[in-house]
Order: sequence, then C-alpha cells, then structure tokens
Amino acid sequence: MDSDRSTGDLVTRLHVINGPLKELDFSLEKETTHIGRGSGNEVQIKDQSVSKGHARILRKGKKYFIEDLNSFNGTQILGNPIEPGVLFELHEGIPVSIGNVAVSLGKEYLVDGMKSRFCIDLSGQTGKGGKALLYKDRRITNRRNLEVIYEVSTILMQTFDIDDICEKIMETLFTHFKRINSGAILLIDDKTGDLKVITSRSRNSRKQIKSKYSRTIVNRVMREGRAVIMSDTSREDKDNLSDSMKTMRIKSVMCVPINCKSGIRGVIYVHSINVAPGFRKEDLLLLSVLSNPAALAIENSLLYSKRKKAEEELMKAKRLESIGILAGGIAHDYNNLLTGIVGNITLAQLYIEPGNKAFNLLVSAEESSLRAKDLTQKLITFSRGGVPAKNTVPISELLKNTMDLALSGSDINCECAMPHDLWPVYIDEAQITQAIHNLAINAVEAMPKGGTIRIVPVNENVEEKNAHFLKKGRYVKISIKDEGVGIPEEHLEKVFDPYFSTKEMGMQKGTGLGLSICHSIIKKHKGHIAVESEVGAGTTFHIFLPASYP
Repeated sequence: MDSDRSTGDLVTRLHVINGPLKELDFSLEKETTHIGRGSGNEVQIKDQSVSKGHARILRKGKKYFIEDLNSFNGTQILGNPIEPGVLFELHEGIPVSIGNVAVSLGKEYLVDGMKSRFCIDLSGQTGKGGKALLYKDRRITNRRNLEVIYEVSTILMQTFDIDDICEKIMETLFTHFKRINSGAILLIDDKTGDLKVITSRSRNSRKQIKSKYSRTIVNRVMREGRAVIMSDTSREDKDNLSDSMKTMRIKSVMCVPINCKSGIRGVIYVHSINVAPGFRKEDLLLLSVLSNPAALAIENSLLYSKRKKAEEELMKAKRLESIGILAGGIAHDYNNLLTGIVGNITLAQLYIEPGNKAFNLLVSAEESSLRAKDLTQKLITFSRGGVPAKNTVPISELLKNTMDLALSGSDINCECAMPHDLWPVYIDEAQITQAIHNLAINAVEAMPKGGTIRIVPVNENVEEKNAHFLKKGRYVKISIKDEGVGIPEEHLEKVFDPYFSTKEMGMQKGTGLGLSICHSIIKKHKGHIAVESEVGAGTTFHIFLPASYP
C-alpha cells in the first residue's frame, strides 16, 4: 500500500482506473474523504454517472472503509453493489465503481518483479458480496456484463457434476470473450491435494485438448489468492516470462482464483496468442465476478457428492436389513421342517431297542437336528433385530476356540498374539463367534494354496476427535490378516454388500452374505468393522468391540 511516512502518519493514495481523471492519484490524508461530482468533495469526479455526494472513505487505524451515500447509480466492489449507509472494508488493488468510474486503493501492483497491468486481491470475497450477483435495479449500469453473469449463474444451477460445471463455464468464456484462444479450469483434488486440470479447451477445437496453460501464472494465483492479468506480454520483462509462455507465444493472459468458503479451490485460466493488446481490465473484472457463481456451483457440487454418499450408505443399510429379513424368513421355514424331523426321530426311537445299531444312529441324527434347530432359532432372533444377549466375555478364549473350529481339516496355520492384559468385551458370544467364524472361512478360501492367518487383538481407547464411526470409549480391536489373493481397491467399499460377490472374478472368495452378516452383527454391538487389502498381498479385517467396564 502506497504510504507517505514523512509525517509519521499513514497516507494512502486513491488511484483512478478510468473516466475523466484516469491514472490520477489522490492522497487520503484525512480520516474522512468524500467522493462526488460536487465541488465540496475532496475527490471531485465530473462524470454524470457520479452523484454530487456519492460516497465517502473512512480511515480507522490502518484500515479503510467505504460508504455509499445513497447515490443514484450506486457504489460497487468487484461489480457487486454495496448497501447505502453500511461500511465495507477496502483492500489495496480491489476495484471500486463510483457510478461508471473505477478507483482502487494504491497503484498498480508489483509482485516478484513481474508487473501485472492489473492485479486484484480476491481473498475472502464471500458472504455479502455473493448475494448481489443478480442485482437488477438501476445500480447495475453494464447490461451486457449483467446478462453474462445471469446466464452463467442460471446454467450452473442446472447441474451438480463438477466436470459438467467446468465445461459450461468454459463454453460461456469462449462465447463472451472473443480474444480467448485457450483456457483451462484447474481444481484441487480432495484426495491428493494436487491441482488437477478438469477441463482444457481451445477455440479451434472445442474438444478436450492437452493442457495448455502457464503453470507459473497458475501457481502464482494459487499462492497469492490474487487475480492476474498481462494485457501485453511484449511489455513485460522477458526474464519474468516463463519458458512455457514463450513456447506457446502467449500475448495476453488472465487467471483468477476460485474462492469457496473452504478456501481457494482452484483457478480459471485463459490466454490469447493474437496480436496485443489482448485482454483489458474490464475483462479481468468480469472474469473475477464470474468466478463467484463458479465457486458457489463447485461448493454445491461437493455438498451434493457428500449427500449422495450418505444416501448410498443408507441404502446399503437398508439392503442389509432386507437380506436379514429374507434370511429370517428362510430360517423360520427351515425351523418348522426341523421340528417335524426331530419329532419323527423321537417317535422312531420308540420302536427300536436301545442296543440296536439303528437306535444309535437315530440318537446321533437327533443331536444334529437339535443343533441345527438351535442355530436357526438364533438366526431368526438376529434377523428380527432382537437385542443381542450380551455378557462380559474374555475374547482371547473365544478367538482361539473359533479359529480351531474354522481351520479344522485345512492346511492353514493360525498365529495368535494375545496380550495378557487384554480387556474383556461386552458381547453376545454366539453372534460374535459367528462373525469371527465367517471371517476365518473367508480367509481360508482366499488361500487355496495354504498360508497363515494372523490374529492380533489390542486394547484401544477411542478419543472423540478420532471417533469417525465409534463413540468415544474403550474398545478391543481385533485384526484378522490373511496371505490371500487380496481384493482390488475399487471393490473394497462393496465387500459388506449382500448383493456383491467377487467369487466369479477369481479374486478373494467368501465376500457377500458372510461378510454382510459380520457387518450387521458388529454394528448391533455398537462396534465397527473395516477392511484393507492389496491384490497379491492379502486382506486384513479390523473389528472394534466395546470393552466391558468394571
């Protein structure tokens, strides 16, 4: 900010960008500076679009504020009208429209030895300013620009797809900015944090092209949060032009940040290779204003994406519930059949002597039928959403017994690292046994050539800030790792879906109903189950079970 410190006071200059006083500077020496067409103003602008007493600038400490004095044509910041009688903070380089005359605090902005013909600071331009984008009363004096802003805002309201949004923005830019030869929109990738080209177009080919943009300009805008324009690169110091700008023979360039509430999400970049002069200051102002509805559309798209993900999780939960109801119905019918089988076995025993070989076979059949009947009864109770019959259980013994049963008859080894101070868990023993058994069978089927299953239970305190899927508290985390074929990353989110299976794909077997039951059991225990896998390196399931409190 231009300052005169000879008097020890901060004196900032007001720079006139256009109009009858173009390129003149006024010193803001007083705490209040009036601007208007009348002779009593400290800054007198003889333009019919300016009211006699149009606005005033107030200095408070090292900050400056502007107030519209209920002028006829209004006062605008970045093309957005401000409300009369309300103070709005001013920043160096940001254009302010007094009627049709544009002014700004300070002179042309210098950064890193590169002189941009016009450079404005857009950081933090959210909130009240965004509400006035479609302002339609007499304060909006540039009808063409208003129509462009309205068109872009209307188009972007019609989609929530990021790619589609960027395509529509680029199409509008080529239509209304005749000087553009190439343009690109780059956004920050949420997963990697890197800047990613979403769309890149040229005027000669409206199809996607290989990215053509100055990374130096883009990185500068991302770093500083300032919109940049070079109207004529031939007037720039050649040492300050990047090699790519020279190679692409760029004559003029504009780049503006896309500011969302969460911060800078990316940039809109355009350049021209035509004979200079290229882009003008009013072009940059319009492009900057257009970045506001673009930012809003992108923010809405991100929110929509999160909502869709939440809906998908809800639908997944409903599918799990539906498969439970289906399994419960089948189990109920099967239980009725077992009742008839057990009854007939009991009657048959009455006609055979206890010492007869057939009698012993009937006894064995009766025991097996009763076990099957007990299992179906548990499945019925579980499928109806019954509350698990929880007790305090030492998990070490349960894990060992379950793994011994699941691995009997196989050539799979099991390694268990049981801490001596492992907390007991508060669970329904039968249901958790079933869940562990399903995971063990899943691991066995994933290792057709043999291998080792490693069981690692540990005590874990879950703090509130890390409790993404769990309530704050004490849990026993059980990790079950195999050395199997693994599951591709794109299928990991589906492994607990009852309608998804990888058996036909030649990958890890056993996913589908078995894992969906595990998921349902753990969820009913107020726990959590997660999976990580690498193709060719194996799969690990992590189970969190609530610990028993003394």
